[in-house]
Amino acid sequence: MFVYSQCCTYVCFFVIDRYYVGKKSANPIDALYAAFENAKIVMYLRMPAYPKRPLSFAYSRDENYTCYQDNTPITGCFVQWDNATNPITGAHEGGPTQATSFDSRVRPWYKASKKNTEVTGGALGAIWSDPYLFIQTGTLGLTADRQLVTKDGDFVGVAGIDFELSTVENLLRDTTAASGGTLTVFVVDSAGKMISSSVQ
Repeated sequence: MFVYSQCCTYVCFFVIDRYYVGKKSANPIDALYAAFENAKIVMYLRMPAYPKRPLSFAYSRDENYTCYQDNTPITGCFVQWDNATNPITGAHEGGPTQATSFDSRVRPWYKASKKNTEVTGGALGAIWSDPYLFIQTGTLGLTADRQLVTKDGDFVGVAGIDFELSTVENLLRDTTAASGGTLTVFVVDSAGKMISSSVQ
C-alpha cells in the first residue's frame, strides 16, 4: 500500500508539473498528499525557497512509527527528504533531512474533510480551508481536500493539495495581466472576507 500511495502521489505531482512546464508557467501547487486513518501520510512538496530543485518527499508509516533524532525516540515519526527526489521516479535519495512527530488526523483540514458528507463537484467531503500556517514551511496557505473512500463508501483518509497564499496571489496577478488589466480576480474565505487579490 505504501509504494502504491507514493507512486500515485508522485505521478499526480509530476503530471501537473509537466502541464505547467508546457504552459511555460510555474506550478501553483506547493504540496500534494494522501493521509490515512492509521496516521500514514505520503507527501510530495516543493520547498518555497527552492522552486527549481527536485521535489521533497515526506511520509509517516503509521501512528506507531518510531524513529530517532539525536538518539531521542520520536513516535508518530514524520520523516522528510528535502530537495532529494529522483526527477524521473520520485524515489527519495540519500538520508532524511528532518524528522518530527506529526499526526495528520488532528489537523483541521483532515478533520473538516472527514466530517463533511456533502458531495461537491462529484467529490465526497471536498473542502477548501481558510488560510492557515503550513506546518512544513511556516507560511500562510490554503488547502483543497477530499475524502478517500473504498468502493463501498467507507472512509479511509483524505487527499489534498496545498497552495501557499503568495502562490495564489501570483496566479491571480497572472490572470489579470493576461486580460490586459481589465479583469480583477480575488479569493474570499468561508466568511466572505477577501484573502487574496490580483491587485495590490
